[in-house]
Amino acid sequence: MKAFDTQVGGTHYSKYKIQPTEFFIANDIGFAEANVCKYILRHQDKGQFQDILKAIHYLTMIVETKYPNEKEVQKRLNLVFEKEGVVVVKQSNSPGVS
Repeated sequence: MKAFDTQVGGTHYSKYKIQPTEFFIANDIGFAEANVCKYILRHQDKGQFQDILKAIHYLTMIVETKYPNEKEVQKRLNLVFEKEGVVVVKQSNSPGVS
């Protein structure tokens, strides 16, 4: 049995022809981009609205790191978290992006 023939912790990816991770690896998709896709793909079957918020969180990371001059977009994305009452926890060891 191969790793991509199984899923640990649910069946939310079993409806797809290939595991999303297999697609991400085969296409050299970055970590943050892959997580956006992962959370969007599974939201209806696993985490519902929380998975949508997780996808937005990863989108925010992508904007901050790859498009640092898009400050207005960053502010609007962060407003989603404020509006939904998401508790933001600062990572003490994270250097962040300036």
